[in-house]
Amino acid sequence: MKKYFGYLSLSLILISCETNDVIANLGCTDPLACNYDAEAFDDNGSCTYDNECVDCDGFVIDSDQDGVGDCDEVEGCTDSLACNYNPSVSDDDGSCEYALEGFDCEGNSVVDMLIINEVLYDPSNVGLDGDANSNGAYVHDDDEFVELVNGSSSPIDLSGYMFFDTEALGTSSPAHIVPENTILLPGKAFVLFGGGDLSTFASDFGGALVQICSNQPINLNNGGDILTIQDAQGNTLLEFDVEPLSNNPNESYTRYPDVTGDFVQHAGAVDGILYSPGTRVDGTSF
Repeated sequence: MKKYFGYLSLSLILISCETNDVIANLGCTDPLACNYDAEAFDDNGSCTYDNECVDCDGFVIDSDQDGVGDCDEVEGCTDSLACNYNPSVSDDDGSCEYALEGFDCEGNSVVDMLIINEVLYDPSNVGLDGDANSNGAYVHDDDEFVELVNGSSSPIDLSGYMFFDTEALGTSSPAHIVPENTILLPGKAFVLFGGGDLSTFASDFGGALVQICSNQPINLNNGGDILTIQDAQGNTLLEFDVEPLSNNPNESYTRYPDVTGDFVQHAGAVDGILYSPGTRVDGTSF
């Protein structure tokens, strides 16, 4: 019995020595790493990570999914109407700055830079020569128009502006009140026709803002009348006196050169062309 016991004890010792010989599995043990190894027991410092621009698979990281990679995001002002607008900005950070009402970004009065550039009070009645609104029909009251140009470097809010002839001014009955949110961008034109249906106008008028009178035709008297434009508070901003130019020309009076020049009959500026609503006298866009 004693010899048998001794033999068994020696066998157990030999077995235990053989099973203690274990080789450690080294690798990256950080689950946040690109090369994380779930089978690694000991970290060997080999972990690699994304660089905040590109993920582990090589794709550009775009956290806000706006189509611009996180490392390419540029914060600033994205509103083109703001004084500090930056077209290279991808993310608006609320820093936009705007001019005070009635002024541009340099502090200049924009009202002084809103210009009556062209007026047609006597459309031709020969065929369609007087079809200024391009709807395929001559209607005197409908084809009358007034063209304004923003000569400033800042947008002008025309909301609430009112248009009168002399009679309408006397009764405080504007021919037209400009709708809310009508913004005239710098260097662009606004055209008001006496009437018609905008959907039937064939021309795009050089991309100008185009409206038709909301209450009644402009109805400027060929023998003498005064066009008056007021702001929403009733302040008179602009006037156009027909009388010095009331020779029934069957064409518009336009500034020539545009914006800066004196009023001349349109055909005298561009031979044979009777008007150019929304565009320069040569038909090009503002």
